[in-house]
Parts: sequence; structure tokens; C-alpha cells
Amino acid sequence: MIKYTLFALLLNLAIYSHAQENAIATLKFEEAEAAFNSGNYATALNKLDEVDKLAGIMSKSLYLRIVATDIIFDYYDVKSTTLLTLGKYVDSYLKTMEAEGLDDKYRAVYAISGRVNTALQVKKWKESLEFINGEKAGKDKNFEEAIAWLKKGEAKGNLAAINYIGLVYQSQQKYQEAFDHFNKAASAGYATAMRNLAGYYLGGVKGVVAQNYDEAMKWYLKAAENGEADAFDSIGMMYSFGQSVTKNEAEALKWYGRAVNKGQVSAMENMGMLYHFVSESFRDHTKAMFWYRMALERGSKQMENNVGSLYFEGKGVPQNYPEALNWFKKAAANGNIRSANNIGDMYFNGHGSAKNYAEALTWYKKAYESNESEQKQRAKESLGKCYYEMAKEKYLKKDYTSALDDYKSAFSFGNRMARYSIAAMYRDGLGVAKDKKIAKEWENK
Repeated sequence: MIKYTLFALLLNLAIYSHAQENAIATLKFEEAEAAFNSGNYATALNKLDEVDKLAGIMSKSLYLRIVATDIIFDYYDVKSTTLLTLGKYVDSYLKTMEAEGLDDKYRAVYAISGRVNTALQVKKWKESLEFINGEKAGKDKNFEEAIAWLKKGEAKGNLAAINYIGLVYQSQQKYQEAFDHFNKAASAGYATAMRNLAGYYLGGVKGVVAQNYDEAMKWYLKAAENGEADAFDSIGMMYSFGQSVTKNEAEALKWYGRAVNKGQVSAMENMGMLYHFVSESFRDHTKAMFWYRMALERGSKQMENNVGSLYFEGKGVPQNYPEALNWFKKAAANGNIRSANNIGDMYFNGHGSAKNYAEALTWYKKAYESNESEQKQRAKESLGKCYYEMAKEKYLKKDYTSALDDYKSAFSFGNRMARYSIAAMYRDGLGVAKDKKIAKEWENK
């Protein structure tokens, strides 16, 4: 009797413990589901790990795991072992749910299985001797050797090699040959080549292919279906600019979001610019700053000027001129010419530091020496203003010779007002011998 009672007690404890674990597993699954629905896919996966430990792998948790992983995977930038693990999950789900019929979840996982298998095949192509040697020779700019190796891969049906031949030709500005190889690999189902081909249609290449937004969108969508992460960002940009489709910021945001989930820094930049510059009804400078900082934290070198602009204007953050100046200098160090002009303006106007025309002049000259026509013209006008103000200061200090030189420099950069000051100085003999004739000439210039 005692043995029976003890057995019953242990059994009840086991049942209670099992029930408790199931209850905790159910709670953890609900937390995973909530995280998934909120777009916190990494958190969802961590919660699913806890569910699996408590209750084993269930079909509903397996489905959520597969979809979450698919969303955050860059299929062409993960290890083969990671792809194989996802493939095992996919196969397990498809076998388990096969008897249930072809519902939407089954179809979704089946599509994911295609992406996994394609990515695994791509990795095999890239691990071939022909591709490895061809890629190395291409990076070393040994183009003939690169083509020779890659052609061996092409003969074996290696689509990665065919696409890379296109890249080699492109680097040599042989755009027709590049287009032909991208088209060949894309038509055979290679996602990266689809993206490259779309780029040719997006911009058009004279003598090779006409600009065709519809074709570009078609190939970007195909690339996205095959797991090419960069394509999501490109589709978002086409919605942002209304290329092939009606301009739609909300739809652009969805595609950028999908690219961001896969770690695409360029999509983070585009998200920031979308919130920064679009129509007033959609604009959100706080979100713009968030995405700029997110991109910068992940290695972007393109958004410092925009961050500086938000600090300068006090949009999305409190106005802070010294912080703006700091960000503009970071941008200028990375080659942003607009920032060089912005820094010049800040020193010219005394924003973030005391007025300093000499320092402003230094930055305007950097912008003027660039090849960017818009910024060059802006710098030219600014140089004219800066020399003019420097001349006025020197004139007041009776440094007439230097003042005259600066007025002439101001005029040379398009400041028409400077001619009157120059004329007056010739007329009065300030910094130069009196000469009414030359004074009149300057007045009439």
C-alpha cells in the first residue's frame, strides 16, 4: 500500500511537472509570436529555442522559426552549415504537414525550401576551382586569366562563373559582353545576375540596352523571390521614385524594411532619407535620425552630412551647432563635398564657432576644387561673399592693399558688388595710386 501511494505521488508530481512545463512552453510561444508580429525576429527565435527545450519541436513553432529565419537571412552571405540547418527544419515541416494539405503555410515553406536549395547550389559553384581562381585573377586585374578560368566553369553550367564573367567585362567597360553574361545567368535562375541585369535596365546603357523600368522591376522582383537581399532595397527605391510603379512611400518603406531585416545598410540609409525628405505628410525627422544612426553604427560613410543637417536645423533632435559642425567634418573627411560647403557656411556665419572667414575660405576652396558642378557653383558664390567680407574687415583696419586684393578676388568669384569698392579705392588712392580712369573702368565692369 505504501509502495502504491509513493508511486501515485511520483506519478502525480511527474504529471504536474509536465503540465507546468507545457504551460511555460505555451507562454514562451505566445511571447515568440508577439515578438515575430512586432518584427523582432531575433527575439522570436530566442524564445522559440526556449519553447523547443520545454516542449520539443512542434509544427507551429517550427513554422514560425522557418519564416523568421527566412526573413532575416541574407541567403548569399551565410555559412553553408546555417543553410543546411534551415533546410533540415524545412524538410521536417514539409514531411510533417504533407498530410494536412497544401495550405498557405505549406506553400510558404515550400517556397523557402527553393531558396535554401538555390543558395546551397550557389555556394557549391563558388567553391569550385574554376570560380575561386577566376575570382582571384579578376580581383588582381589579370582579366585574361580570370576569363580563362571562368569560361571553364561556364562550360560546366556554373552560373556564378557566368555572372562573374559579366563583372570582369564590366570592369573593362565591355558593357555588351557584360550584359550578355548577366542575361544568360539570370535567365538560368541565378539571383545575383538577375539583380545585375535589372541594374542595366534601370539606368540603361548606351548602345547596349535602353532604359526600361518595367524590365528592371521584373528582374529585381525575381531576384528578391530567390533570396537576393540587395534586390529588396532596389525595389524600395523604385517605389520611392515611382519607377515602373506609382510613387508610393508606404510601399517603399515595406521593401526597405525587408532589406533592413537582412542587414542591408543601404536600406537603412534609404529609410532615413525617406523619412527626411519625402512629402510633409510622411516626414518624420526623429525616425530619419534613428535610421541614419543605425546605418552609421553598421559602417555607413554616407549619412554624416544628413545627420549634421538635422542637428543644424534642430529637426528630430534639439538644435546643436557644434554637433552639426562635428558631423559635417566627419562627412567631409569621407569626401562629401556638400559638407565642405556647409562647414564653410558655419564658419562664415559663426555657427558652432566664432566667425572665421579664413577658415571658411579654406572649406569653400575644397568644395570649389571638386568636380560636382552644383557644389562647385555654390562654393564659387560663397568664395565671392567670403573674400568681400574679408576685404571689408581689412579696409576698416586700414590694411588697404590686402583689402584691395580681396575685393578683386571677390569679383573674380562673381561678387559684382566688389567692383564698386575697388573703384572707390582707385578713386581715393587707398592701397593703390589714384587713378580715376581705372576707377571708372571698374564701375562699368
